[in-house]
Amino acid sequence: KRIKGSVRRNDEHDEKLLAELKEDFKDPNFNSELYVMQELPSELSMDYLLDQSQVYKEYCDAVERAFKKKLLDNSYSFIVGMQHIQDVKLDLHLTNVLCVNSRRSLRDANKTLTHTCFAVLSRYQHRKRLMHCMRTLQQVQRLKDAEHEFHKHLNGNEFLRAIAIHSDICDKIFGAYARIDCLALMRKRFGDGTKLITSRLSRQLLSLIAEAPNRNIKQLNMIFESFHQLGEFHAINGLLEESCSRVLTVRCTQIICKHLGHAPAFIERNYGLFTMLD
Repeated sequence: KRIKGSVRRNDEHDEKLLAELKEDFKDPNFNSELYVMQELPSELSMDYLLDQSQVYKEYCDAVERAFKKKLLDNSYSFIVGMQHIQDVKLDLHLTNVLCVNSRRSLRDANKTLTHTCFAVLSRYQHRKRLMHCMRTLQQVQRLKDAEHEFHKHLNGNEFLRAIAIHSDICDKIFGAYARIDCLALMRKRFGDGTKLITSRLSRQLLSLIAEAPNRNIKQLNMIFESFHQLGEFHAINGLLEESCSRVLTVRCTQIICKHLGHAPAFIERNYGLFTMLD
């Protein structure tokens, strides 16, 4: 019999009851109610129902006592297991807290790093644009100086050097710097190609012809080489004919004016070589 205030009783009786219990009752998917109802006889009496109720109650009590006994026998392991569960729950909670803090730190670090990187990139791009602008301004200044040198050499009849500078300037203002607005006037000045150079070469050739019979072979060679550099050497024959004809016209006009009694200053002012040409 059960000892009052205790879960312990005769273990042999409980073991016997558990041994008699069908294995089907130990299956969680087994429908015990349906089984009991199917086992009822066709003719029922109150005594039979009470007996069957007592039998199944004893089975239930035996299972309950066996469970409690095992629980008490393994109470230390159970407590240790529960402690482990609590420790795991605590560890999971701490891990969750650490993960939340880590995500917050990573988000802040990402925000700070992103802003810092963008700030660095912005400063770099700004400095890069400034450097590009500075280099462009320096190149514009060099082109202005080159134009000054071009006119200096052209006025000094150093045509080969002037042609080289002219070619370099044109390559830049119509090439790499074609979209720079401040060079628009320079592009307009140099847009006529080599017209200015050929004009000065023609005037220089005219002067050399006018000095005949004196000859300046060096200057004449430089003029021919200059036309060759400009790709206009094919026009040299026509230019020589035209220049000789103009010099002859001017000289004849001056001789006639001299015989008519005009003063030399008047003749030079009105019928000079370049006065008539202009």
